[in-house]
Amino acid sequence: MSEVLLTFLQRQELEAARKAGLSEEQLAVCTGNHLNYLQIREVTAAVKNGVPFTEVQRAAEAHIANADMQELFRCILNHEETLVEIPEPKHRFHIPVRWIIPLCAAVLAGLIILIVWPDTPEQVPFSLLKEEVTLAVGDLFQPEQYIAANDYAGALKLPSSFHAVRPEDRIAVYETEDNGKQYMLRIHVVDETPPVLQLKQQEVYLSSGTKFQPMDYVESLSDNYDSLSISQIEVNDPDPGAFVSRSVEYIVNDSSGNQTVEVLHVIYEADERLTEQPAEASPQAEQTAPAAVAPSEPYVPYVPQIQQPPEETVIETVIESTAEEVSSGETRIEHHLE
Repeated sequence: MSEVLLTFLQRQELEAARKAGLSEEQLAVCTGNHLNYLQIREVTAAVKNGVPFTEVQRAAEAHIANADMQELFRCILNHEETLVEIPEPKHRFHIPVRWIIPLCAAVLAGLIILIVWPDTPEQVPFSLLKEEVTLAVGDLFQPEQYIAANDYAGALKLPSSFHAVRPEDRIAVYETEDNGKQYMLRIHVVDETPPVLQLKQQEVYLSSGTKFQPMDYVESLSDNYDSLSISQIEVNDPDPGAFVSRSVEYIVNDSSGNQTVEVLHVIYEADERLTEQPAEASPQAEQTAPAAVAPSEPYVPYVPQIQQPPEETVIETVIESTAEEVSSGETRIEHHLE
């Protein structure tokens, strides 16, 4: 591909690659292999990240999509075992002019055969159920599960099965042996299982003055992938150090963002007694309850005052008594004594 035939985006990517330090020989690989601007960008990134150029040159092919090229470079850089194989380029060939007439005759003969034997079954092409799948950590990848239920009768080379042990992205390659065509299945392994945090109890009763130690009540902590320690537990204590009843949260997260929250109820016995409400008095108790006694005045001893009756009263009494002497002499004496 000459520079005149390069598109504007290809020129931009080649200029960026030249500034990134790629040699003219390396740039010639990009132009000579007819890479588009996205593929040139992936080659530039791979060289900058330290991928050996011999490996880059093997994968820098126009028939490999830029996303697949990026995955290949990542696996090479991380020295990971991968199911990805670099596809072989398709070979182009030219039909000489002298072969055109025999070729047309062969095609015509084939059409005649199809007409004579119309019941010849047509070969069903191979296909996958989907292009991308998601697995959880711990799942088993079985390649047969993702083949479309069709009547493909050709020989097929399947990728190997594997257990998903960590979150990652992988590519599984299916290949039909009759024509060498490859089908790629993208696999996303994710971790959706939260950590398992177990407390020794759900409630703890403490006496007044006893300090609450939150880590004393953690029984165990585990995760399906991460190696977690008790020091990674976050304690949400609304009143740390206070001798009051409260609810304390234990929070832990794994590397995939899954979260677990456990709650421990801390109860101080003194608070329970103070918060007890007195029992309501029954109507019968109210009736039988003694009436309130008003405060009494200070005691003052009673001293009777003896007053002599007026002289007129004595006279009247004597007169009356004298009048009564007629009926009884004893009456006068008793009245006088009174």
